[in-house]
Amino acid sequence: AMLFGFAVGVVPNRGSRSLEQALETVYHACQAITRWVNIPVPLVLICMTASQIGDTGIEPLLAMFEFVLAFLAISALLLVVSLGIIRWRSGNTFATVLNSMRDIFTLGVATNNSATCMPAMISGMVDTLRFNRSQVELLVPLSVSILRVGAVAYFVCSMFFIAALYDHTLTMFELGVIAVVSIMSGFASIGMSGIMTISLVGTICSYIRLPFEAAFILLVAVDSICAMARTAVTVISSCASVAMICPKPLAPQENT
Repeated sequence: AMLFGFAVGVVPNRGSRSLEQALETVYHACQAITRWVNIPVPLVLICMTASQIGDTGIEPLLAMFEFVLAFLAISALLLVVSLGIIRWRSGNTFATVLNSMRDIFTLGVATNNSATCMPAMISGMVDTLRFNRSQVELLVPLSVSILRVGAVAYFVCSMFFIAALYDHTLTMFELGVIAVVSIMSGFASIGMSGIMTISLVGTICSYIRLPFEAAFILLVAVDSICAMARTAVTVISSCASVAMICPKPLAPQENT
């Protein structure tokens, strides 16, 4: 891909411009498909939840209710902070910010894949919030790959849950270990989802000598709910990081 990019760069403009226009058409077509996919999202979420409850029953959800509630509360707090940052940097109203993040949020919740949300992230940051397109297109893939806030928050919450499960009091040193290893595991979670992401919690457990087998079964039972929050936090916080790095967009009257 890099060699092809360099090769296109040395092709005369009259030859490369047609390829650029074709790729731009494909890009906008993919964005249109993304908008269409968002239409049945509420029904899809209901079906996913019904399938999970049908397979495992309601008992695991009741047993993990406090963990799920705590993680959803932390995710909501992170989302509010991220939206506040985007509002401050973009200079738009909160309603405009919410409208720009709507497709990103619903797509992240429906797919549990942050990479799938990148076209919607670019569209929301550029078309609605008026950030510079070239900078956004560069920073969005980097932030999604590096800034794994949702996964890190999940790892930390899982470790507190496992420590409470085994009645283990965490020391300050162990808290520091959990923080550092959770951040490193967040980098390792790129491209992972479901059980693969949960398995990284076992790596953190090994550093503070806590068993993981019993907790693994419980975490798997409620992962369909936690995965939605993980992805939503990751993509919205990535947008906030892009907003922090990019210069503030000019007001419409200044652009004219």
